[in-house]
Amino acid sequence: MQKKIIATIVVASIVITGISCKWFASKANNKQPFSLVGKWQVDSVYQIGSDSTKNWLDLAFLDSTIAFKFNADSTFNILSAKDSAATALSYILKGDSLFLKEDGLLLANHLTKTNDSLISITTTDSLAIILKRQ
Repeated sequence: MQKKIIATIVVASIVITGISCKWFASKANNKQPFSLVGKWQVDSVYQIGSDSTKNWLDLAFLDSTIAFKFNADSTFNILSAKDSAATALSYILKGDSLFLKEDGLLLANHLTKTNDSLISITTTDSLAIILKRQ
């Protein structure tokens, strides 16, 4: 009789452990991957490093009236309140690298995700562009 009770408890423990492990594993896999798709407004732009004059034209161009619209087909548009014509380019997102394709060249950038609605793109010449999801 005691052997049956012990065997039942062991089997029940194994079943409960197996179910709970499967439940925790499925919860961890439900996290959606990060997606750039959508409209992102320029929040701020700053120069990292000592050469602050290097990108002064880029700094003047990128202000809060500029937005980036990333599409699911790996294209994006640069939208401006000052200019109604949208510039269309393409992009590739691989891990924390964002490659922008311009005139046949791939420009490498580093992407840092602060949260789902705030990202930072750092160019190879140390220009940091902070974008906020709209």
